[in-house]
Amino acid sequence: MRYIFSLFLLSSLLFSMSPKQNNDSEILLHVKSYVTEKYTLKTPKYEFYIKPSALHVEDNFAMFSGTPLYEDGSSISTEYFEDIVFVLCLEKVENRWKVVYDLSRNDVPSDEEMTEIKKEFPTNFPKKLLPRFWQDKL
Repeated sequence: MRYIFSLFLLSSLLFSMSPKQNNDSEILLHVKSYVTEKYTLKTPKYEFYIKPSALHVEDNFAMFSGTPLYEDGSSISTEYFEDIVFVLCLEKVENRWKVVYDLSRNDVPSDEEMTEIKKEFPTNFPKKLLPRFWQDKL
């Protein structure tokens, strides 16, 4: 029952938001799903969210950076998530956001890693959405 109420509340919030708020919410839901699937070491004890430190959107592209926190704002132990800064590049394809490149890491990339990142990074992604560090590197 609680699950159904949560879905009802979420859907009513999504439909009552402005297009920008709705877009941001869709991005944040996708980011949480992606981060949970890729970076969870162990299921956290309590409900959590991914707190954005930046969310930049332009047309069908977005850049998200942030960290996971419990809903009360407290930090989540590295027992549950890798200790990294999440930096995700997203693109809206067929009305759905998807991560097209993951720049998340816990350290500055080596020269070899940087060469690989430069080769693989999507050429159509607007670099001005990225944090200054990545703008300068790419």
